Amino acid sequence: MLLVEMTVLLVCCLLFLLFSIVSCSNDLNIVDSAQLLPNSGSPVQAKYLHAPDGSFTIYLRTEAGKVFRNSLSGKGPWNLQLSEEEYLKGFFAIDLISHPTNPNKLLVVDKKGSFAVTTEALSKRDKLSYDIISVGKDLKGSISVENVKQHPDYPDYLLAAIFAGDCGDLSPSQREDIPFCTRLVYGSNDFGFSWSFLQDFVYDYEFMPTLVVQNCPYVKRRNYFLPFLHRNQPHVVTILTIVSEEDRDKPQDLFSWHGNVELVASVDWFQSKPQLVMSHIYSFAFVGNLLYAAQVDPREHSSVLLKVSKDGGSTFEPVSMPFVLQQQSFHIMSTEKVGGQNALLAVLHGVEDSKPFYNLYLSDSTGTRFSLSLRRAIFEDFSLIRGVQGMMLTNAYDPEASHLDRPRTLLSFDNGGAWHRLIMNESAVPHFYFYKRDVQNNKYYLASPNSELLLFGSALSNYEEYHFESAYSLNTTSGYILAHGVLLPGPDATLRSDTASLWLSSNGGITWLEISSPGQYIFEYGDYGSLIVYSPMEKTDFIRYSWTGGISWLSISLDKEMFISNILSEPDAVQERMLVLGKRDNDGIVVYIDFGNLNIRPCDSLSDPVTLSKMKPCVDDPTKWNDNNEFHQDKSSDESDYCSFCPADALEGKCPLGRKNCYTRRRAEVLCNNRESFTSRIASISCPCTLDDYQCDIGYERKPGSTECHPSYGTQEFSSKCGYLESKGYVLIPGDTCDVTKGLNLLPSRHSCVSYWIRRFVYFVFWILSIPLVMCCMILLGGCIKGDFRDVSSWEEILGLLIGECRAAGISFLIGIQWIFSVFQSFLENVINTSRGLARGYTVIGRN
Repeated sequence: MLLVEMTVLLVCCLLFLLFSIVSCSNDLNIVDSAQLLPNSGSPVQAKYLHAPDGSFTIYLRTEAGKVFRNSLSGKGPWNLQLSEEEYLKGFFAIDLISHPTNPNKLLVVDKKGSFAVTTEALSKRDKLSYDIISVGKDLKGSISVENVKQHPDYPDYLLAAIFAGDCGDLSPSQREDIPFCTRLVYGSNDFGFSWSFLQDFVYDYEFMPTLVVQNCPYVKRRNYFLPFLHRNQPHVVTILTIVSEEDRDKPQDLFSWHGNVELVASVDWFQSKPQLVMSHIYSFAFVGNLLYAAQVDPREHSSVLLKVSKDGGSTFEPVSMPFVLQQQSFHIMSTEKVGGQNALLAVLHGVEDSKPFYNLYLSDSTGTRFSLSLRRAIFEDFSLIRGVQGMMLTNAYDPEASHLDRPRTLLSFDNGGAWHRLIMNESAVPHFYFYKRDVQNNKYYLASPNSELLLFGSALSNYEEYHFESAYSLNTTSGYILAHGVLLPGPDATLRSDTASLWLSSNGGITWLEISSPGQYIFEYGDYGSLIVYSPMEKTDFIRYSWTGGISWLSISLDKEMFISNILSEPDAVQERMLVLGKRDNDGIVVYIDFGNLNIRPCDSLSDPVTLSKMKPCVDDPTKWNDNNEFHQDKSSDESDYCSFCPADALEGKCPLGRKNCYTRRRAEVLCNNRESFTSRIASISCPCTLDDYQCDIGYERKPGSTECHPSYGTQEFSSKCGYLESKGYVLIPGDTCDVTKGLNLLPSRHSCVSYWIRRFVYFVFWILSIPLVMCCMILLGGCIKGDFRDVSSWEEILGLLIGECRAAGISFLIGIQWIFSVFQSFLENVINTSRGLARGYTVIGRN
């Protein structure tokens, strides 16, 4: 009997051991390798570069200023770059500059003014050869490198700003107390192997985008006179803001505005005198092929004028705004995912209780006219939703409230034309849905009506001293958004940051799933968004992942506890390999994870017409799988592995941006991995124009959730005379492609010059012919008043009396002539004003 019991116990132990091995096999297969980086701290920067064999060469920079390299996509050993002697001498890396065409070419920036430049391109070497190059050798005192900028089209061209002298080795906060601290800019055209001094007394510096250079007349004109040896060089234009010559005998004030600053551009690396673009400049920015510049108003030094140039600064015109602005702090950016000239302008309008708030202004398609998009926005929380056209997200305070109350999260489907609060209300449009997760039962349930979701951004991340990652989306993850948020039971509920959890949307922000318990998390995508990974921002020995769109979750064991600082996917999150970065004590650690080891089958090919014919709308209700978690690993269904979702469905048939876009993603209940060549297909159907296709014109605004544009306070009067547009209060949203001929036409109407002059001619003829009539009337009136017609018996006598009374009507006649001359003078003034054209408005931005 005892032997039988021992046999049963042994069998149970073996079965338990076998089960443990099987259950852990996935973790062991997924976690491929881990390596410590001794005495280096946590990695803080990574560079992925394509190697010739199809793998990635990855460089890591750590908290201790050390650089490590791996040439096998992160798997295997990490080798320390530069020798230990260099680090002992004080070399401390503050930035990594990579070369897009050579994975073995790297520029390591040292904070003391040195650069480690690779000199060989041998992919099989574990450690690269390098040269130590120093800038500013002729300068006295210590040197500190502030920032290095690389040309986007010509990577060998670099700009580096350095501080030298008494403030060279000080932090930015300490430099404020130094009376003389100058920013110098050096340039390199050989990827850092040599550096040339370009300018001193510099405030800001940029490379002019190639798209702008092509439209710049002075670049073409100057290029003709370049030396022969430089004619084959690329058209690289450097644009700087520098202190004017007459003020260079004074200390450069880097921490407050300086009046005599010039915007200059050089087409020959400052070998000759640079081109003066604008004087009395405050700041500048490029948006698409437009150059925006803020110029100090010569009449009022406390304000600046915002101007725009379409030819690289050769000519400028004032930007039209709805009313005069009185603040200097502003940000300008493109609303397009890649370039574009449709701009979004955020202007600081005030600070209350240490909370800054902005107004957002949206430009038209020309980038020269801005209309009000949103009041009291929190610009630091603004995010473009990547992978879905026209969608953006931000937080804002209630514009109707008398004070800055609790912020609200707003979503726009049409590049800021209209904004909608994330409230779950069946009677409201659009329809948002929020699903809470029961962590213990791993089930979802729909939140109560009138619930409101508040998503945290960069500004709100410091709310009650909590730090949260901003809303995260990628161009390759169509519709997927990850963000920290709090679900509030009603619009007036109190916000508590300690209840924030991680929320996921897979359809561009229409449906949201709570995928974690309250806390702060690091997260990342893989496999074009179908693979989602997150980890708590604390010491942990596991990470969580889902390959089912957040419906079901599994854990991966990391062997030992570590503080995870970041999770990195390969560029664009198209594959299944990831790096988990963190540290244990003072040692950095890199964990290589390969989800491809799970051997999940590949999904159907989207290029197959049969696959497209079997594709159905996506099911975004997670409660459908609460009781029946059937996830298809094998291809057992005739349906396609993909589904389509249309953000316009939440708008009850409305078409944001004038078209109904439908996007493709993998079905959540299907376990397959996207092929590396997968691209989300976009089906677009043009729609007739409706009120939703228009944004408010200058001088008009709409409230969040409303489509009607009403005149705003401070509206400027714009005349609409011969040949000029007369606004109806609406303009098409930039990028909107609705059909005006089949829908609502609210475009501005243009007054015809022909009808204008015909109308003027008729008025002129009428007044000319009315002179004799007016004279006769005055004479008759005078005769009636002063004449006596009682004894008159013939027409001859009546005529005599009338002629006799002309003298009495003389005074009235003179008055009539004077009035006629005044009308003619007013007519001439109108003609002169019309010939001069409509006066253009300009923007004034005050300075504190």
